[in-house]
Amino acid sequence: MYDEWKKKIAGQKGQVDMLTRELDVTQREYRLRSAAFYADAGNRLRNSGSWDKEDAQYKQQIDQKQKALDSAKKQLEDMQDQARKAGVPSGMRE
Repeated sequence: MYDEWKKKIAGQKGQVDMLTRELDVTQREYRLRSAAFYADAGNRLRNSGSWDKEDAQYKQQIDQKQKALDSAKKQLEDMQDQARKAGVPSGMRE
C-alpha cells in the first residue's frame, strides 16, 4: 500500500515539475520577445498591432500555465494529506 502512495505522489511531483518548466520557458520566451520588440523603435512603430495580439496570446498562455501549475500543486498537497491520513510514513510521502 505504501508503494502505491509513493508512486502516485512521485507521479504528481513529476507533473508539477513539468508544468513548472513549461511555465518558466514560456515566461523566458515572453521576456526575450518583449526585450527585442522594445529595443527597436522602428519595429515598435511598424508592428504595434501584431505585437499587441502576440502580447495578449503570451499573457493568456502564461496565465493558463500558472493556473494548471497551481492546480497540480493543490492536487499534490491533497494527495500527501490523504496519504498522511492513511498512515503512510512521512518519508514515503515526501
